[in-house]
Amino acid sequence: MGASKLGEDSAAPYELAYNTTTRSDGTVSLTAKAYDAAGNVSTSAARSIIIDNTAPVVNVTSGPNGQTFGPASTQTWGFTASDATSGIAAVECGIVAAGAPASYGACSGGSTSHSVSGLAEGDYRFLVRARDAGGLEAATERLFSIDATGPTTTITSGPASGATVAPGPLTWIFAGEDGATWQCRLFAAGTTAPAFGGCSGPGSHTASGLADGGYVFEVRGRDAVGNAGPGVTRAFTVATPPPPPPPPTTTTPTTATPPPPATSAPTPPAASPTPDTVLDSKPRRRVTAKGTRTRVKVTFHATLSGAKFQCKVDGGGWKTCTSAWKPRLKMGRHVLQVRAVTGTSVDATPAKVKVRVVRA
Repeated sequence: MGASKLGEDSAAPYELAYNTTTRSDGTVSLTAKAYDAAGNVSTSAARSIIIDNTAPVVNVTSGPNGQTFGPASTQTWGFTASDATSGIAAVECGIVAAGAPASYGACSGGSTSHSVSGLAEGDYRFLVRARDAGGLEAATERLFSIDATGPTTTITSGPASGATVAPGPLTWIFAGEDGATWQCRLFAAGTTAPAFGGCSGPGSHTASGLADGGYVFEVRGRDAVGNAGPGVTRAFTVATPPPPPPPPTTTTPTTATPPPPATSAPTPPAASPTPDTVLDSKPRRRVTAKGTRTRVKVTFHATLSGAKFQCKVDGGGWKTCTSAWKPRLKMGRHVLQVRAVTGTSVDATPAKVKVRVVRA
């Protein structure tokens, strides 16, 4: 090996161990020399060998690394493998459950890629290893998961199953696993359920304007990889409450009014003194008139101070009058009367004047 002597062997079969692990990587040339008893030397042809104490390099350049996927999905990784000294002899791949021993086989894309599809739910490792011509190996891995189970949803508030509620906005609030989204539907009881749609809010749904009748509200969660969980339902009834009864009529009991206490008949006021009517002047018994009527004059007074007077002509009614009364008379005979009045007393014997009106 170059100018370095590695050792010698004096007994057949001739051999020599060479520890290459302490040597630097590279190509070396080996020769052997034989010596006979006379000192003659024979040199063999050179034999080249490659010393490779460095493992190959393998790198995953693309593909899942810690992500979660839904069922019936495909995962693909890309990778490179290299060895500067002896070169790559083989590249192998494997998919094993997390925690299971490594297991390798052929890569689906040769020495540059590997794909897998339709894995069952669980956690997995993708493995890739490279082996160089010297038998040294290097390996790396990537973790990923398959999730085939939808999230569980819990309704935390809102009309319960079997509840009867009044019309108006109705709100349900629900919860589930982190990262889930929600789908809702509301339909009349006894009808075919429509497709799920969006909920009115994140983690809640509000419905309004429902007519009286039975309904079903249903909500389900969908996780980040598209798995839909089981729906949770609430069946309820909307019923308009009857109007409140009228307020009770308050009847005030009637209390009989006691009869007034017996009283003695009032004492009538003392009768006023009765006045007398006195004529001071009167017309002659015969009076002439140039036309169809004429006036006559009567004066009078009463025997009591403060008395008032009433007068009348023939059968007419009594009218208030004063002294110097001048009634207008038509042709014919007439009776004029005057009476005095004080308080409750009236002159019972009115003063009378008889007169006849004739044409002049």
